[in-house]
Amino acid sequence: MKQLYKTLIISILIIIPITISASSTTSFKISEQLSVTKLNERSYIHTSYSKLENGNTRSSNGFVYVVNKKAIVFDTPISNKISEELINWIENGLGAKIKSVIISHFHDDATGGLAAFKAHGITSYAHTETTESLWLKKKTLPDNSFSKRLKLMHEKMDVLNIFMGAGHSPDNIVTYFANENILFGGCLVKAIGEDQGNIQDANLEEWSHTISKIQSSFPGVKIVIPGHGTHGGSELLTYTKELFKNITLSQK
Repeated sequence: MKQLYKTLIISILIIIPITISASSTTSFKISEQLSVTKLNERSYIHTSYSKLENGNTRSSNGFVYVVNKKAIVFDTPISNKISEELINWIENGLGAKIKSVIISHFHDDATGGLAAFKAHGITSYAHTETTESLWLKKKTLPDNSFSKRLKLMHEKMDVLNIFMGAGHSPDNIVTYFANENILFGGCLVKAIGEDQGNIQDANLEEWSHTISKIQSSFPGVKIVIPGHGTHGGSELLTYTKELFKNITLSQK
């Protein structure tokens, strides 16, 4: 009996640190419409949820990068209400000040809460074509635009925002965090098992070529975050390239 008791105690001691370690990388809910996944002490995926016309729930991913209590947000949640929840969590939950928000493309799943960020005086950036599309649609406009690349030094950490070519939309950019080997691909990148999704504004001819450019530019990437679905590694880039390469070939 004593030996059994000792064995149980040892097992518990072994399990506890594993559980604590695992909990630091799993998702937790901020509200019914917002969850966050912690990747490391600086990197978080924010995921907002919305109802589709068919009644299904759609999740949309963004990213939060926090260094020395200063944060940059990449893509807003789907609405101003959910964006307010994210802002509140970053400021009060993490105790961080949001310095800026970067928009990956003009669709609502990337810009739907931009007005909320602007109301808090948070500086926003987007590709020139994103700004033009939002202007044509009479939507909230970002404060600043760039045509090709925007490199930021966030507390001595490199943050490269770059337009590699069309794909999901004519304006889709990606962001690479060199210090983390993380790529935020937005809707340009598909999660494993996802279908082609919304291709209303897509360039099917260029999509795979754009992904190839990303693979060549960032060969050391370890974590890839898609616009929808589960994050993973560089296999998401391969999956996306093959998905749209096959679609393009089938249409010829």
